[in-house]
Amino acid sequence: MNIAIIPSRIGSKRLKKKNIKKFLGNPIILVTLKNLIESKLFNKIIVSSDSNNVLNICKKKFNILLHKRDKKYSTDKSTTIEAIKSCIDDKNILDDVNICCVYPCAPMIDVNDLKKTKSILKKNKNFFILPVKKYIHPIERSFTLSSKNIVKKITYKNSKSRTQNFLNSYHDVGQFYWGKARSWKKNKSILPKAIGYPTNKIEYIDIDKKEDWVLAEKIFKFIKKNK
Repeated sequence: MNIAIIPSRIGSKRLKKKNIKKFLGNPIILVTLKNLIESKLFNKIIVSSDSNNVLNICKKKFNILLHKRDKKYSTDKSTTIEAIKSCIDDKNILDDVNICCVYPCAPMIDVNDLKKTKSILKKNKNFFILPVKKYIHPIERSFTLSSKNIVKKITYKNSKSRTQNFLNSYHDVGQFYWGKARSWKKNKSILPKAIGYPTNKIEYIDIDKKEDWVLAEKIFKFIKKNK
């Protein structure tokens, strides 16, 4: 069985109430939900939130399951693992069920990527599976800027090395994670026990700031126009 769980707390700080913010006319969580429903990949889809407002918005639009999450799993310090585990426990989901945690601000997930990563989970049942992107430039050659934009904190040894001498570095794209229910219940973190699925998709944006939102809307419109 495949279950998608969307953890959607109301208290985001940099983009206020971003999970229900209008994304080209519709609350972004509804755009994400529509994509998941149309994938026909999931036996159940659950929205987990500390907010009745979030749950009501989803309930009015789609016939899905709802989970009212305890406030203690919805703070700034709460982890994704804690949020998903609380839903699994409250809904009595069996250990061997495939759980896909999908972030509410992920309206452009490729269904083929969901299927491919689920297949990886089938062969690696004790791992989490997540899409990752390669950093364009070696992070070993990164530096910071002062308040006056003066370059600081340079590692001079790395600045003299050729870029091809560095190993590739990757980052989580902040879209979704597959894992068995038992993995969500017993682990305290995702990455130490994870398999990355490399992707270069421009539509995979971890929406956290205003400029991320604007870029995501532009890409979404472009993709829709060119389908």
